[in-house]
Amino acid sequence: MNNIILTALSVCLSFSVFPLSSSENKTYNTTVTVDYATQRYLNDVSALDRGKYFNIHTSKDSDPDVRKFLADYGVGIGRSFWGPFSYSYGKTKKVGEYPFSEKPLNYTDLKETKRYVATEHANARTIQWGIDPVKAGAWAAEYYSKHVKGAVPEFFEPINEPFVHARDKCFNMHGQEMRMLMADFYAQTGKHIHAEPSLKKMKIIGYAAAYPAMELRDFDHWNNTMKMFIDRAGEYMDGLSVHLYDGINIVARVPAVREVIPKLFSTLWKTTRSSAWGKFFLLP
Repeated sequence: MNNIILTALSVCLSFSVFPLSSSENKTYNTTVTVDYATQRYLNDVSALDRGKYFNIHTSKDSDPDVRKFLADYGVGIGRSFWGPFSYSYGKTKKVGEYPFSEKPLNYTDLKETKRYVATEHANARTIQWGIDPVKAGAWAAEYYSKHVKGAVPEFFEPINEPFVHARDKCFNMHGQEMRMLMADFYAQTGKHIHAEPSLKKMKIIGYAAAYPAMELRDFDHWNNTMKMFIDRAGEYMDGLSVHLYDGINIVARVPAVREVIPKLFSTLWKTTRSSAWGKFFLLP
């Protein structure tokens, strides 16, 4: 991790609507257009791997009906909102205060992982101006290594889409200063989890960029968000995550142009930090 950046790009396409009850059965028509004349590659791979790209927004697969659905349609679990900071707020009722164990907990067994992304909401229960990000990172490592029984998530995004919430009224500081605190929060979480021997299989990814129009205002958006995040937290990330939506700021009129947007992001990352971090890998 010291000289390598692993870039994770995730594109989620949702075509299914599940009724809340049997009385709410509705039919929704969706048109999917497939271009058979063009073959695309990710590195040297052209096959579409359902195990990587077809996932549902949950981490729970214990229900028999859910397991049957996953097996029948070849999809996996993908993402869930819960983690060390949801747990700590439930215990202490105060952001930035964590229920550290009073006695040393000497659990050293390597934790197995479950393939999904765990994340936390970007609100005042997770982070607030004035908290100590070092303390937050230490708590995240203790939570996953000492307080979670069984497998831990393979991927952890400490805050979901944080920068679009940096101006939310719930925070005592706003704008770039809040974004920098969020980046430091990410960095310390990654640093402490990587230092915990039992969590060697966990990967920390971020910053979960939402609607990433990096070229806005002569790349001011890039400089003050992703580049800033890479400079402050990139050393402790196992991957850079982007949430690609069909927002008005990233939908190109020509589909072929729209489809190249993820490649443009990876090129920005590569040219910005590859000289400092050495090799650059693009992973799905």
